[in-house]
Amino acid sequence: MECEPQWRQEPVRSGTCSLSSVMRDGSRVCESPGAGCFQGAGLQFFFDEIELKPYPIARQGLAAVEACRQLAGRNTKGITAITVSVPSAQARVIDHPSWPANRMQSIASIQYQIALALLAPDRLMDFARTPPFVTPTLRSLAAKVRVRTDARLETRYPDTWPAHVVVERSGRRQAALVSIPRGDARNPIEWEDVLAKAAGYRTALTWIRKARPQDPIPQLLDALP
Repeated sequence: MECEPQWRQEPVRSGTCSLSSVMRDGSRVCESPGAGCFQGAGLQFFFDEIELKPYPIARQGLAAVEACRQLAGRNTKGITAITVSVPSAQARVIDHPSWPANRMQSIASIQYQIALALLAPDRLMDFARTPPFVTPTLRSLAAKVRVRTDARLETRYPDTWPAHVVVERSGRRQAALVSIPRGDARNPIEWEDVLAKAAGYRTALTWIRKARPQDPIPQLLDALP
């Protein structure tokens, strides 16, 4: 006999949603904060494989931003170069050295996203990025980011979308490799991060609902996170 998972409305402490498991003939109800009552039943829960990025960014660049934040934090003083090495498939998506003109370009550009993450991390959640936020310091740091393909990382892709980052500062080099960044199904974000991202969506949708009928569709879509 088969079970049908159904959502309960309240979240549990771990930050995931609990399931109510009901036999299709209605004869039994089993509630748990996860899939424990299905152990040995040979079922797979695809919800556990969902990836949710912590902020708007091309998924191909998420590991690179995380590695940069591990190495530099918010201290950008003395940085002379940042080298991002990724598989070729990722490089084709994220390598955009020219300054972005709109939201979608800013999300794809690893140069812009790294500069934003190190200098203005609170703006990573901005949904209204047309035109993108800019300061002279932001432009200067983005110009120091270079993307390279790395044959050693090709074998890891697409099982993981890794990035090896080198930060050069005052004649010293620091390096970090991130293969499974936060937001990957194997390294999920916390419930607080989900709520923070949802708040951004709510703001965007409220703005769109207030838009006039004659407002252009591309502009409305560009406001979505």
